[in-house]
Amino acid sequence: LMCHKSQNITNGKSTLNDQVNHEQKNGNNIIGAINGDFFNMSNGIPVCSNLINGEIFSTSLTRDEEVMRPCFTIFENNRIDIDNYHFTGYINLIDSNSYKTQINIDSINRSDYLEDTVNIFNCKDNESSTIFLPDNKEDATIISIIPNNKNTSFYNKSLISGKIKEIINDPPNTYKIRNDEIIVISYDKKKALFNNAFLDMDVEINFEIRKSSNYSTPKIKHLLTGHEFIL
Repeated sequence: LMCHKSQNITNGKSTLNDQVNHEQKNGNNIIGAINGDFFNMSNGIPVCSNLINGEIFSTSLTRDEEVMRPCFTIFENNRIDIDNYHFTGYINLIDSNSYKTQINIDSINRSDYLEDTVNIFNCKDNESSTIFLPDNKEDATIISIIPNNKNTSFYNKSLISGKIKEIINDPPNTYKIRNDEIIVISYDKKKALFNNAFLDMDVEINFEIRKSSNYSTPKIKHLLTGHEFIL
């Protein structure tokens, strides 16, 4: 059982048939395939969280009621589980005295706007690696972070260390994400959380996806919320 991301990006919009044909051309014998969950038909944004081969492609907005939608999960030991899973994430801003200010992350690779949120993106957000900020957005700040190891992928319980390379107040409605950067967008009142951020500031980023029933953090291989599983 495998999880397949359209074009290996968060908001891919290939049809199920196209994805099956792609796998068959790669020599895989496909005997069945189903849509995984709901997603926005206009932009491909998954409704809930998406974790494939250990990599987090997207999460629910933490204030959404969808955050408690049951997930179909495959652990690294291939055991299958159906349960509610809860996403948490944070950014540590580390000042010159090594003091850490922790800021909660509300979503990963979610382009749909919600006021007073902190959202994080990498180049796998969509096919053009471009963030489209809503026309009706209020105040927003974009912060560009370069990971020390140049790896911008997001994994469960895997700490990312890096430095702030750019701070953009009142950004344009489109922003092209480079392959070597992570982007943080804060809206409205959440902008104030980054008032003390400065260029070349050290940062840490971490994520956890926990089972809501017992708050454990199992080693997850796939978490089905948004696209397709191929058998």
